[in-house]
Amino acid sequence: MLGTRREIPFSSFANELGSDGHPSKEMLDALTRAATTALTSQDATARREASDQLLFLSAFEYWELTKQIFPLCQDNYLRFMVCKAMNFVVRNELGPDDRRSMQFYILNYIQDRRKAGEVLPSFLRNSLFSVFASAMFGSWRMMAVTSEYPDGGAHVGEDDDCVYQPHKVVEMLSSFLVPSEVVECLLEIISYFGKQLQTTLLDNVKKRYGSSVLPCFFRTLVQLLPELPAAAVEVCCATLESVPDGFAGLIDLRRTTEKSVNLIAWERWREPLEGAMDFCANVVLQQPRGALSDACGRFMRLCSLVSCPEESFLTSRDSFSITLINFSERLFLLCAQDSSLSEMLELACVILVNVFERARDITVQYFCEKPDALPAWIDAATFFLCRYNDDEEELRRLLMSLFYYLAENLLPKRRDADLLNVALRGRPSASLNYAVDDESGFLVDPFGRSRTPYSAVGPLDDHYTQVLHDGVLRVFQTYFNTIMANSHLRKDSQELRSTTALKMNNEKMLFPLAELLFCERIDLLRVLTDRLRETKEQYAACVQLRQRLLTGGECGELEALARSVAEGLSGDELSQSQSRENTVFILTHMCLSRLSVIISIVAIALINAEVKDPDVLTTIAEFGEQLLTADDSVTIDLLQCLSLLDDDDTIANSAARGGGGGGEGTRLHLGILRAFFFFCSCTYESEFSRLPAFYEVTLNLLRFIYLHHSDVPCLMMDANILLHRMITKGISASNFLSSPKLSDIMEAVRDNRLVGLRPPLGRALTDEEKRARRFFYTTFTEVAETRYYLGYDNGNVPLVTLVHRLLSDEELNYEPNIALQDLAAVTNGCHQVDFFLTIVDGVLGKKDMLSALLRQSADCAHTLVYLFAKLFSHARIFFADSRGHSQTVFELASVVLNSLCAFYSMLSYSGGASDGPHMFHYPPDVVPPNVVYDVSDILYSLCSSPWCNIGVMMYYERATVDVFFCGSVEVLMSVSAPLLMSTQKGYDRVFRAMLAALTMDGQTSESLHFLLMRQGIWGNLLRYLTQCLSQSFVQSILQLMHIIVRSNYQRLDSPVLYERIEPKTLSYAFEEVAVQVATVPHANVVQLSDAFGIMQMSFRSAPVECTARMEALLEVCSAYHRVRLRAILNVLTDNRQDALARYMQVFGQSSSLGALTAW
Repeated sequence: MLGTRREIPFSSFANELGSDGHPSKEMLDALTRAATTALTSQDATARREASDQLLFLSAFEYWELTKQIFPLCQDNYLRFMVCKAMNFVVRNELGPDDRRSMQFYILNYIQDRRKAGEVLPSFLRNSLFSVFASAMFGSWRMMAVTSEYPDGGAHVGEDDDCVYQPHKVVEMLSSFLVPSEVVECLLEIISYFGKQLQTTLLDNVKKRYGSSVLPCFFRTLVQLLPELPAAAVEVCCATLESVPDGFAGLIDLRRTTEKSVNLIAWERWREPLEGAMDFCANVVLQQPRGALSDACGRFMRLCSLVSCPEESFLTSRDSFSITLINFSERLFLLCAQDSSLSEMLELACVILVNVFERARDITVQYFCEKPDALPAWIDAATFFLCRYNDDEEELRRLLMSLFYYLAENLLPKRRDADLLNVALRGRPSASLNYAVDDESGFLVDPFGRSRTPYSAVGPLDDHYTQVLHDGVLRVFQTYFNTIMANSHLRKDSQELRSTTALKMNNEKMLFPLAELLFCERIDLLRVLTDRLRETKEQYAACVQLRQRLLTGGECGELEALARSVAEGLSGDELSQSQSRENTVFILTHMCLSRLSVIISIVAIALINAEVKDPDVLTTIAEFGEQLLTADDSVTIDLLQCLSLLDDDDTIANSAARGGGGGGEGTRLHLGILRAFFFFCSCTYESEFSRLPAFYEVTLNLLRFIYLHHSDVPCLMMDANILLHRMITKGISASNFLSSPKLSDIMEAVRDNRLVGLRPPLGRALTDEEKRARRFFYTTFTEVAETRYYLGYDNGNVPLVTLVHRLLSDEELNYEPNIALQDLAAVTNGCHQVDFFLTIVDGVLGKKDMLSALLRQSADCAHTLVYLFAKLFSHARIFFADSRGHSQTVFELASVVLNSLCAFYSMLSYSGGASDGPHMFHYPPDVVPPNVVYDVSDILYSLCSSPWCNIGVMMYYERATVDVFFCGSVEVLMSVSAPLLMSTQKGYDRVFRAMLAALTMDGQTSESLHFLLMRQGIWGNLLRYLTQCLSQSFVQSILQLMHIIVRSNYQRLDSPVLYERIEPKTLSYAFEEVAVQVATVPHANVVQLSDAFGIMQMSFRSAPVECTARMEALLEVCSAYHRVRLRAILNVLTDNRQDALARYMQVFGQSSSLGALTAW
């Protein structure tokens, strides 16, 4: 896109041409300097000017000169710029014959440089190959399109075949280039074709590419594998990755982890693909640590994603899949001999998973024919899941996915299995302490129950069905045990949740377990239930031992408990504790850490609808009721623990919050509290949301955190999410809202007893504290309002008291910025007009103090603007019918507008008089973007609803209103166009406000237009909008520009009472709109109508300047755009009223090329 006029400065080089018209040495030196500056200078202005100097190289009228310059270039920077220029001309200007000659031109140049002994750098070779690919693509695409004509493209000459036929292109490349260069050129062609085809809508073109070009190139690359293995394998991978999408068949219900590679014309792919697979498989198996193993493994992984809807593939799919499975098997056996090859095991696993997803029957048949592979995979999975290396996260995920597929496809359905279990051995146990029988190889129940082998209903026999059943259980248990054994060695996460979903990093390790929990053929939740009961008992024993220690009783069971709990803890770690009491606290921490893991896993199962039996939920609810009691001192005591990872600061902070009362250096266990928050949120999202047991747990949890740990941001945020969930989605909300425990929270807020809501002493709030604090105030307001309108006594008292406290002199003098942020959060949660009036009355009562705070600091000023934006947004809704509130409405509007006028004056410099031009002037980006968005919200709320009669305000406070509107528009323009257009949410708010202000009804809008014209803002605003339009084609920008240009055009013949828009500005807007119309991929009729309206009125207002701009564009743009721009200029010059219709009749509403110039 062009934001300023682009001219071809060839005149600066014209005098340096030789006498014969060829480039002279002086000209080449000048071009070299310009290219070096354009590519290396740190000054953006210098780079742009140097680039403009070289722009003539991409003009078609200098095409012959450009081709003469390139062979004479000695500098690589200049060569690169000339390559870019040639690429632009080849892509947009040349016909088939010229493109063909250009292909030979490029190949001859590379051959000559090689014969001269020069080694071109890789970036320059790639640029040259890109020119070749561009020439090939233009002719090939023409052939692909015309082949669909009735004559089948017979009119295409045979002599042109080498331009686009892939096999002849390969022959041409081989005759000019060495093999390594052929591979590089093919990679560039494949990459270029892939990028171009991403934007095409013609399926037949994509199909021909996938069925003709890619197989031919792939065959060539496979032939080069022995000579250039590294480069050829890389390009083979790129070839498979560039296969077009959309040819997988009409319906595909398979669950796939990775996107399939859907080939076309399988018979053309089959032979070279099998040859490449054999080569890569041998490399990986023979040299698993070699330099080529990674690239070859990547290729084999891509091959496992191959699919094809054609019948020829379906007939050979079995052998193709078996080849991949056999490779996976051989690789697995190799890894079994060397456990350090975890990357190779990951490759074997992912190939098996991918084949499982695409050829389930073949994989099932393989395991039925080779069932001995099952225990081997079970042993391997157990080994790697036990050691839990941080860099093996993907391997663990794949192993769990594999066993999910094994269980789902090889085990009998749960209904059959459950009948069998009930008939043969009663309810099965999933205890984690199964042993392995030496004779049968089956797991032995520690409680002595019979472990009769499975009676198979699935594809496996009885023995291997039981092996797989026990193996899946063992794999799940192993990973679960590993997590449990290390749970106490991880610090409690301090991350803030944003939703009920899994977001925290320390929960990512639970994802593989969550996947295996989807399995319906085996009940894995019983594993969690058994371990939950066991850990609860261990935790209860810890509490009892601690009580005995406090009373001086005997603790003979301590060592036995330590051996039972500390199975993953070494003796050295336990010896670090200095007393028997600390040992109990350490064991308590381990139990609570493990319980938090179990509860989180069950929560995952809940939210995925995997829990069918509420027994496990009842167990957790019972534990929650015992842990989170109504007596806060008991709860604090039960959560006391000691972690080996805690430092002195952590312990001190916990003790300051009331967590140090149990023993020396103890603290509260935050992990179990966070797990309960997550669990309760997931419960209320599940089918068990009406279980009454969780309401007491939830209320105890909320009350405990708010009253005792509101200074912990992560816990505060968890509580806020749960409270917001309860009030907004309201399962039995009436019982919840009537609870005395919720009343305790309300009273605590009213009496200012929440530690986390008090201003911090001697420090600033962290970002996490601010987020948790604001969310609490917003949610608390919603809860208090709901209670009040449901009729609870004194339901609104906490809110009224809270507003008065936040606006008290003490709060506004001590920490004014925090108080104002809190008030804005309270306002954000307000949904009833009565309470909103309380907030407004409080603000109006403190207007003098707020005005002083506005001038006190920039932070306070910005927060006040944010508060005003919230107040106006609510006023637009609540006061739409302002009868009965008219005095309050006008007083609020007056206070806000006067405050903003003072704010604008603080920001501005070198401002003029209030009745002259340029009332305000702001340095670029001096106003933070968030303040700009808040001002735009204020302006939109004021102008988009009749709650405040601006006309009446103008009558009483004309000067204030004028300053407000001028200052607001200047503030909105203070953000640089690239920064504003970087986020859609941001520019939508700004342009929405501008449109609301400029399209108000009646005389008010006319007065505003005259005001902006008189102040000289009209032209600046048009220039700013034009800059924004150059960044993105947005309809609201066109609407605003149309309003401005039309208003200026309608007053051309009126007396000069204001500063009209300069012709230069109008021509600038005209140029950018024309460029957008010619290059935008698609525009609707409304957008084109506004665009042509802008161009017509701009052209009539400044015909000379607009014509000059258009002529400059015509000199530098491509032929594709030149036709469109010339058509626009012609219809405007003819002054036709149907200009838009004539343009759309020829060119429609879209453009295929988005780049107007080469750079």
